[in-house]
Amino acid sequence: MPKAEKNLIGRFPGTLERISTMRILQTNLCRGRAAHDLAYATARHMDIDIIMAGEPNKNIIKSNDWIKDHKCDVAFYFLNKKTEVIKVNTFDGWIYLKLRHFAIYGCYISPNIPQEQFQRKVDHIMNHLNQNKVDAILMGDINSKSVQWGSPINDRRGEYWTEWMSRLNLVVHNSGDTPTFHRGNSKSFIDVTCSTQRMVRMITAWEVLPIENLADHAYIAFKVNCGTDRRKKPAAEKEAYLYD
Repeated sequence: MPKAEKNLIGRFPGTLERISTMRILQTNLCRGRAAHDLAYATARHMDIDIIMAGEPNKNIIKSNDWIKDHKCDVAFYFLNKKTEVIKVNTFDGWIYLKLRHFAIYGCYISPNIPQEQFQRKVDHIMNHLNQNKVDAILMGDINSKSVQWGSPINDRRGEYWTEWMSRLNLVVHNSGDTPTFHRGNSKSFIDVTCSTQRMVRMITAWEVLPIENLADHAYIAFKVNCGTDRRKKPAAEKEAYLYD
């Protein structure tokens, strides 16, 4: 991992009540600029707090406002500047975010890599989750098939992912009713939202949105109920930092 680097991305007044419900939009933008712009506009309209985008437009995410992995395969954008980000680790194809109440893992795994490389990437993500022992959401386009998230069949990738889920006692939040990917007559369930057990009751209103997004992958939206956290007024505003 590269040397830690501290970057100030926002100031969060300690006098405010912390976010009680966080709204997250999960998607894959297929590198399209128009899809990127529409996702941002949709998120603003829906009062989304965080966007997680697989295959974002590389030119757009060059902005420091986007948190991106080393290969620009996945990126996060915080529309709600009150979100308290404590730590960020970026890797090849995935990102770890530590927020105040929980952690988020966002990932993209290409369908074109061999099984061995897929397994190494999954091992890296899952071992990081296991070692950190945090309440966490794990989401992304993993290009894997399993009946656990709605696919009519299991493939080797899906079986490997679900083996890790069983080992770490993770839960899938996909309803399995609606495909997350459409291309022509092809439909599949490859965009997945998982969490640790303690996050299960916090995550609500998970759905695949039936709206246009100018990409092959549907929008997934859900809420995270964080509860409230009132703090005493500090001597000065608190600064939040990212570590890469």
